[in-house]
Amino acid sequence: MIRINRLATASALAAAVLSSTLLLVAPAAHAADPPTADRVNKAQVEYHERLQLAARTKAQIEHDERLLQSLIARHAR
Repeated sequence: MIRINRLATASALAAAVLSSTLLLVAPAAHAADPPTADRVNKAQVEYHERLQLAARTKAQIEHDERLLQSLIARHAR
């Protein structure tokens, strides 16, 4: 569980760092162009989608663990 939480946290942080990097650094081919609203909006959308995925994954893992614990407890009776 700890490893999975760490992975979910690491992926959320990586998504945050990646999206902030995408917002600040223009691609080499368009280095002279200012970031367009489309590129900024796309990066923001991708960032929020990754955060939602990490949160959903964590919630699913926690649900599975609760289910497993209840099955173990039921079997022990």
